[in-house]
Amino acid sequence: MGVSAIIVAYNSGAVIGSCLDSLAGVDEIIVVDNAADAALALRHGIRYIRNPRNEGYGSGNNIGVAAASHDWLLLVNPDAALQPDALAALLRAAQLYPDAALLMPQILNPDGSIEPSHDAGLFHKRAMPRRRSDPPPEGDLCADFMSGAVQLIRRDAFLAVGGFDPAIFMYYDDDDLCLRLRRAGHALVRVQAARAYHIGGGSSGSSENVLRLKHRNMAWSRLYLEQKYNGTSAAWRHGLALLLRRLSKGWLYRLSGSRAKAARDLAYASGFAAFLLGRPAPRNL
Repeated sequence: MGVSAIIVAYNSGAVIGSCLDSLAGVDEIIVVDNAADAALALRHGIRYIRNPRNEGYGSGNNIGVAAASHDWLLLVNPDAALQPDALAALLRAAQLYPDAALLMPQILNPDGSIEPSHDAGLFHKRAMPRRRSDPPPEGDLCADFMSGAVQLIRRDAFLAVGGFDPAIFMYYDDDDLCLRLRRAGHALVRVQAARAYHIGGGSSGSSENVLRLKHRNMAWSRLYLEQKYNGTSAAWRHGLALLLRRLSKGWLYRLSGSRAKAARDLAYASGFAAFLLGRPAPRNL
């Protein structure tokens, strides 16, 4: 089974080397650069696509998929690295579970602890406790959501559901893809024998400006999915409550001198407001 690995990079020069080192078993590597990163060291045999602007995570992957040559797509964050034999384990599981359109390895933090990377569907989680202590899985499992850190996806299934939604700049794009794959009747499988490490946030940095843009998009994308699946009225009900909550918290934090928390909550409020005002996903500060 041929595999095309696709990495969407944004200021990822400091972390992408380990990612590339871990992809020795794939048939093709495509790097989609959203930032024209001068620090991105390219290697012989890697296909490089430079976008004239930052297209975001989902659209960047769509561009990479359009250029891919093989039937399986390995979507990998630049701050993730597969462990030896992880790809082979994913491909074995793909044969074992022919109804699976998306397979994901066990995701580990840099210290070796398990990173939560599967869950109930986005809208089912509202009926569940906010703080849960689910035991770690002891084998392969199906779930309604799989994290976008590392995903092996059947190309035909990905294309049949329309790929990533281009309206989403970043965040909740993996929720949306998982929702559409599940509604199309496909299984999503976490493979216990496959492992990958993930830094988390290492692919785009954590400067104040980057964090503000992330929080704004997290808020915008959440309301976008609410509207997409539950209608405009639900998005407005949900959005107004979240907007007022974040605004009040942001100003309270500002008055108490908690500058970072104030910036976070006010950025969320800005993202909620942008959606409710009919503006597209924030791309710039």
